[in-house]
Amino acid sequence: WTCAVLCLILGLISLAAYSNSFRGGMVLDNAIVLQMDPRLQAPVQQEAVPNPDPKAKPGETINVPYALDSQNFLQWPAALGKEAASKYGLWAMFVKPPYRAQIARMFSENYWWPSFPTDLWRPLTTLSYFFNYTVLGSKTNLFSYHVVNWMLHWINACLALLICRALWPKRFGISFLAAAIFALHPVAVESVTNIVGRADLLSTMSILLAGYIYIQMAAQVDKSVATKAESFQRWVHWSLGAGLFVLVSVLGVLTKESAVMLLGFVLLYDFFF
Repeated sequence: WTCAVLCLILGLISLAAYSNSFRGGMVLDNAIVLQMDPRLQAPVQQEAVPNPDPKAKPGETINVPYALDSQNFLQWPAALGKEAASKYGLWAMFVKPPYRAQIARMFSENYWWPSFPTDLWRPLTTLSYFFNYTVLGSKTNLFSYHVVNWMLHWINACLALLICRALWPKRFGISFLAAAIFALHPVAVESVTNIVGRADLLSTMSILLAGYIYIQMAAQVDKSVATKAESFQRWVHWSLGAGLFVLVSVLGVLTKESAVMLLGFVLLYDFFF
């Protein structure tokens, strides 16, 4: 409960620091990444529906465009009025063929596609923009993008708290102070307030989470065991932790290449602790 309360306090103080950024507009690279990437947008398809024209022949249909967006409605043309009919749920965002093709392109094309060629490849970061743009239906309304960035920073501050607690179990004050400095330090301002800074937030999250897992794995190795059952249980916990460590590390590199700095975290931990 103590850690939960401290995490809540971290959320409140970070919200107080960053809430004024929620009204921020398109700056720096945001316009290119959010407005010029077709992978983020809901594809428009055609749906055969009965022709509403009274003069139409029985059984005659017309093709009406619809978008698989977060509103889950058929997008009717102006000539048919403002009627809308429910069609798909949010699950359609990831399982319908048009979206599968778009998500696959996030992994096959570079980060700046189609604006210009580059060697940067951050598919999970692009997928997170898709979540805002289409799944939440925000498009170029930037409020939700800023809220998601702040929430990621809040999670990172909580992970910093957990790491400090693992390193100094009996020093709550020092652990909270370190996490609070992490949450409020000006060095994070650009990453939190600039939407495309999300790549930094996601890669930082992978480093902190994988680092915390590594610390727990090291604690399992240091424990003394008295029975074979305890030894087997420790081996299972360590194996699960190792698998999760590798998974988080790989996911981190798919958000931003700087996630390889996890190696530095591991080396520093082994050297000092």
